[in-house]
Amino acid sequence: MLNVFEISRMTNHNGPGIRTLVHFKGCPLRCVWCSTPESQSREAELGYKVQRCIGDGACLQACPAHAIRPAAAGEKGLLIDRAKCTGCFVCVRECYAHALTRIGRAWSVEELLKEIRKDELFFQNSGGGVTFSGGEPLMFVDGDMIELYRGVKEAGISIGVDTTGFVPWESIAGVLPFVDFFLWDLKVMDREKHKALTGADNRLILENLQRVEGLFAQYGTRVYVRCIQVPGMTDSDENLLQTCAFLRGMRCIEEIDLINFHHMGKKRYEYIQRDYAMDEVEPMEKARLEEKKKLVEAQGFRCRISS
Repeated sequence: MLNVFEISRMTNHNGPGIRTLVHFKGCPLRCVWCSTPESQSREAELGYKVQRCIGDGACLQACPAHAIRPAAAGEKGLLIDRAKCTGCFVCVRECYAHALTRIGRAWSVEELLKEIRKDELFFQNSGGGVTFSGGEPLMFVDGDMIELYRGVKEAGISIGVDTTGFVPWESIAGVLPFVDFFLWDLKVMDREKHKALTGADNRLILENLQRVEGLFAQYGTRVYVRCIQVPGMTDSDENLLQTCAFLRGMRCIEEIDLINFHHMGKKRYEYIQRDYAMDEVEPMEKARLEEKKKLVEAQGFRCRISS
């Protein structure tokens, strides 16, 4: 079974053409700027959208663990004790307003293949396909995952993988024969700073990318390097130049994409009732991003700015 928390159809920003984006649940990193916090745990989670809540109290009565209680006087909504919640999701079945929802469910290979193939015609006409994302889509590569990749490839559908690169090499090697391109995150080149900002150093990430490059002649798998620009954290020119120096000479590199930091994930933190730590950080100005693009191009790479 394959643990998925979201499927986005008709996207055009995670690889060429029109694509279906499949988000797998579970991630080994804990980036402080993460915009999809519900992707971090592999387990299904309880989501709560207070604006949908009608306050009928059905969930309070239904919860066998007594993990749900009303908010304080004068405040709207519910408080969920995540330590008590057992993940039975009885409350979700009783919530007719759909304020409480289950985030993540197991899909069979057949189910997911059927879902992906719904848009085959659009893939064919646009040069698109499917992009597997997360979380980290390569965190749990097993027989079912290999079967999924094989099934998609046998259907003639392009496969992209949006990855942190922080996975065992065996996981990458298992799917590499089926992958057309990677969207590969390179956040910070300094090892200790990477650890402070993501929870792990970057040694494995860099080694894995070098191994993909080493197999380029055999598989021809392209890599789009993604560099998120978080002001005060990952946005120094020095870091960008170090990234370019590491990538120089790699035949697999298609381009370097500069990803501007944004606050679009804030609502997702509210959804799972977690604190959002990035309120004080502002996205980078467009003029500054253009300067960085020129810096990358001066190092001999194609470069694109993404929001």
